[in-house]
Amino acid sequence: PFTPAPWYKDTWEEGWPAQAPRPPSWNMTKEQRADHHPTIANQDILSEETAQCIDETFQNRWRTLMSVDDVIADTHQLCVDLGIEERTYFIYSSDHGFQLGELNLAVDKRNVYEFDIKIHLAVRGPGIPAGTTFSQPATNVDIAPTILDLAGVQAPRVDGRSLVPFLKKTADEVTAAGWRNATYHEYYYVGIDNKCGQQHPIESPDNNFIAVRYQSNSKFGNILYAEFTTGEKGPGFIAFDTINFYELYDMDKDPWQMTNIYNSTTQEMKDALHNDVHQWLQCKGGD
Repeated sequence: PFTPAPWYKDTWEEGWPAQAPRPPSWNMTKEQRADHHPTIANQDILSEETAQCIDETFQNRWRTLMSVDDVIADTHQLCVDLGIEERTYFIYSSDHGFQLGELNLAVDKRNVYEFDIKIHLAVRGPGIPAGTTFSQPATNVDIAPTILDLAGVQAPRVDGRSLVPFLKKTADEVTAAGWRNATYHEYYYVGIDNKCGQQHPIESPDNNFIAVRYQSNSKFGNILYAEFTTGEKGPGFIAFDTINFYELYDMDKDPWQMTNIYNSTTQEMKDALHNDVHQWLQCKGGD
């Protein structure tokens, strides 16, 4: 939800952006999107009404976050007042990204693209150097083992791994070299209607996907590979044994995922990517 608190509903300070970002993938022509799966290819050109709705959503999300800022500030001050600030970890993240007109998708999420699957992670606390970052890919499954590690508790067997060595800059070369160089993404069609006055729904039944986002140090390089299948019944009924559409993006040359290069890649590469993503689909636990 992005409903601002009443005291912030009209707040917009001078110098704040007047509209949502307009990256290269914003409001593409149908011809430019013809190589994407139908959920994307079938979207219309964004109308003035839809663009205005996107901008209003952008502003209201910003205003809503002002209340989140207030909660964070109050929580931090309470820790200061209780004298526990220096032994408290503050972790700030999200569960998904958000689209605001990219690939002609109005407001929502649910897609395989970077703007929907990439999220922030900010951590503050004892032993974490201020202003530092790390480049190793992390996902939400890493949060639980990280919190347990920070608390000095041995994590049970889970899918994720502790990020503490990277947060505290104690990771040695062996740890860094053995870290994952790809992340797996799986999604099933929900059936969300149109948004912001668009003619087509924000997703169609073709939007069931399995995908791997490979990093630069992977055997495939810096790419996104995805397979799509059509269905409306969700997990347990969709096995991804019949693939209706493939997408492949060179993230170095095409960070906004505007040009699907699947049809121009080699059959050897196609087979290797297909086998790899299906291994991810079937893996469990420590596999």
